[in-house]
Amino acid sequence: MKPETNALFASIGLFAALTVSCAQASRAEDTPTPGFSIDPLPAGPYAAGSSEFQLDSGKVSNLVHTMKHTVRQVAGGMHTKADGKITISALLPENSGAFRFTIKLPDDTNLFGYEAGKDADYAGFLLYPTGPSNARPDYLVAPDLPALPKMQRAGDTPLFADPDAKYPLLLFAHGWTADPLVHLPELRQFVAHGYVVLALFHADSRWDARNTRLQQFLPRPLSLKAALDKLEKDPVYAPHLDFERIGAVGVSAGGCTVFTLAGGMPEGNIDLAVPLIKAAVGHWPVLGGGWWGKEALWGKDFEGVANMQTPFLALNGTKDDVAPVSNADAALVHAPGVKIGVALDGERHGVSAGAQKKAMTWTLLFLDAFVKGDTNARETLAKLDSVRGKKPADSVRVRQGF
Repeated sequence: MKPETNALFASIGLFAALTVSCAQASRAEDTPTPGFSIDPLPAGPYAAGSSEFQLDSGKVSNLVHTMKHTVRQVAGGMHTKADGKITISALLPENSGAFRFTIKLPDDTNLFGYEAGKDADYAGFLLYPTGPSNARPDYLVAPDLPALPKMQRAGDTPLFADPDAKYPLLLFAHGWTADPLVHLPELRQFVAHGYVVLALFHADSRWDARNTRLQQFLPRPLSLKAALDKLEKDPVYAPHLDFERIGAVGVSAGGCTVFTLAGGMPEGNIDLAVPLIKAAVGHWPVLGGGWWGKEALWGKDFEGVANMQTPFLALNGTKDDVAPVSNADAALVHAPGVKIGVALDGERHGVSAGAQKKAMTWTLLFLDAFVKGDTNARETLAKLDSVRGKKPADSVRVRQGF
């Protein structure tokens, strides 16, 4: 039996065996049961391997010693008067096998402002389930960031846990001016549960400061659409991916990025949806107000979410003034289809370890239900009230479409 099949049966058995506590019993699958709780999900069975992403040591030395910048600064993108735009792509060797590409932003000044019609380069990496025979060393992209696990070097090919399996794919979007490396611990958890993860460096700080927040934001969903198009044609990775099982996960502004990919239309009419995405999750997503500085992000009457059928899970802190939970709730309740909004009591933006653990359980259940098609996970979500554990308390504010 293939490892992925083993993992699927293990996942089904896990959900069937989860211990629950009910204050009030109910047999109706579409009726939430007050007090229904589960333990946090255990770690998955897979280790993570990484695609090639080795920087050019000479370029890094020039960046640090001559230009006086750090790799971590460049990972988030830079735009200085003296040095112009710098992204992490510029630190890769010319013949690098890293996942990278260039797109031309649409020549529309209303949407892309001073960047309209210009080229934008992107780089990223893939994490995939690997087996015990993979002895490749980890690789530190920067000394103050987590290491890429078991990374391929030039000429290497990926060592999948099951070379014959087709794995579900997750697109990942990091927070504003951040980078995906800071989220490696969470990304490795997705891989441990049998997902391949594609993460880009969005390099948000590169954009012209005269552009509006929306004009600086729109390249994010556009680049992930382009990344998926590129990956579908990749001769090395595409044969190992199931493009009928695609999900998306984003943090903060990344949560808004994947909400847009899932069908939410900024301004009510900017359509950048990816129909292949089966479900998406936002960790403290900024879906209006707060960081955006505008309430009507999805149109005056939420017309931008009126046809958003893709299942979406939003997890927000009740004291988060960057990504207010009320704005997430409003976006969800105005959209059709399966939507869940979970509140993390007392959490601000950039949540605690306890909140992260609970968020990961909610996230994996949701992805397993709607990306992998696990009916047991879906039945659990239809009545789940909270994940057991210490603070913060988690509670469902929005649940619809079950």
